[in-house]
Formats: sequence, structure tokens, C-alpha cells
Amino acid sequence: MKKYIILKYDVTSVFFSKLRNNNIYSFYKPNINQLILKIFSKLNLNFLFFSKWKKLLKDIDDVILFDTRYKSNISKYIKRRNKNCKIIFYNWNLINEDTKFILNDINISEIWTFDKNDASKYNLKWNPQFFTHEVKLELKDLKYDILFLGRDKGREVLIEGYNKIFQQKKLQTKLCIIKNEKNYIPYNEYLQLLSESKCILDILSPNQSGFTLRVMEALFLKKKLITNNKEIKNYDFYNKNNIFILGEDDIENIINFIKSDYKTISKEIIDFYDFENWLKRFFESK
Repeated sequence: MKKYIILKYDVTSVFFSKLRNNNIYSFYKPNINQLILKIFSKLNLNFLFFSKWKKLLKDIDDVILFDTRYKSNISKYIKRRNKNCKIIFYNWNLINEDTKFILNDINISEIWTFDKNDASKYNLKWNPQFFTHEVKLELKDLKYDILFLGRDKGREVLIEGYNKIFQQKKLQTKLCIIKNEKNYIPYNEYLQLLSESKCILDILSPNQSGFTLRVMEALFLKKKLITNNKEIKNYDFYNKNNIFILGEDDIENIINFIKSDYKTISKEIIDFYDFENWLKRFFESK
């Protein structure tokens, strides 16, 4: 494999630390004052706060950039330091009006996305969400039938609507809708909640088709999934015993679905979505 680094706004979470990859770096040095960073970013001087990855650039063949809080002068800086470096951009979120500028970034060699609709719409390469076998759950007594944790992203009304249906059926639910940074829940705390839950609730943002990290959590951690993503039945890991599709499966059967046993999915299928194989696909692409 070529010499590469992976850059993301924040890689301090439990999830990214579990990847056990020494080539992953945060964009910026730790503990940077956000107000100062915002000011320097507007002045195109945020490179002053780049972390130690900038010292590695001269020997790097490929850089994979995640979309979260990306600024275009990052790719400019990379090319200025190493004009032969290939920049691969990965959209872990839907492309919107605020991020469309990425499509015209002349310093980016390839643009990839987790979402098949965006791949078709913008003629991009597709690489699905990934997970890792390194994330494991503690054995705990189950408290909740259904768990949701995630940012609002225009989904709150829909999530609350489904929650009313679940509660009417006497199901125990745990909803954690993140509306601002003050009620952010660290990933390790989320994993504790997940270990106490039977099912993960997965509600897509409007116009999204690519599956979320919750789908990967369900697959790798052997939790049942309740989702409104109707495209999920087209994936190789789909099993009606493990995945309940809202708006398609009969809601009257949801209690039986939750009570029934989880059906094991083959390791070969699961491994396709492992981080190491996700990474290889960038370099195998032509």
C-alpha cells in the first residue's frame, strides 16, 4: 500500500481510537480555542494550527480527507507542500449547499461519498460507511427495547412521531436527540447505552439513501435495527429477522420482531464493511 495519511476534524473519539491506525490525524492541534480558529480560518491562516501531519507531507503519496468542517485551504496547503500528492476526499455526510464547493476544489483528485444517490447525482465514487471489529460491548442487563442517539438534522419530529407509536405498544425507548454541543454524549457513553438496548433506531436525514453508522453498529455488534431506510433491503447484510423497515414492514409485528432471535450474518459479509477493507477500496480504484 502507498504511504498515506487520513485527516479528519476530530479523531479523539472512542470509535476512531479503536481503529488502531497510526496514520489518522486531526486537522488541528488539540485544545485549540474555537473562536481563534474561526478568526484565523476566515483569514486563511488556519494552517498555523495544523497538527503534526503537516510535517509528514513531503513523503506521502495519498491523503484521505473527511468532509466534517473541511476548509478548502487544507487541500491548497497539501498541494503546496507536495504537488504530487493525491488528495482523496470522502463525504461522510450528504452534500448540501454549504459543502458543494468541494465539487469544484481543483486540488482534490477524487471525491467519494457514502451515499449512492449523491454518487449518482454528482458523478462521484461510492464507498459505504465502515466500522471495526475492535469496538465491543460490555455484557449488561437490557433496559431498553429501542435506542436512538444522534443529532437532530431535521429528524426530530419524525423520531418523536415513531416514539409515540413505540410507547403506545408499551416498548421501552431511550431517545437522545443532540440539539447542541451542550448535550453532546461521548461515544463511550453511547456504547454503554447500546449494551443495555435490544434495538437501534435509525432515521435518515431528508433525501439521504446511504446508511448511517447505526447500521454498521447493528451489524458488527449484533443488535437489531429499526430503520426508515427502504434501500437497506438491497444490501447483502439485510435479513428480515434483524432489520425492521418502517413504512414497509407491518408495525403490528414490531413486538414479535424485537422478541425474536438475532440471525447471525456471515463474517465474509461483515468484513466487507470493516475499516481496513474500506481503506483498501480507495487504493484499488481505477
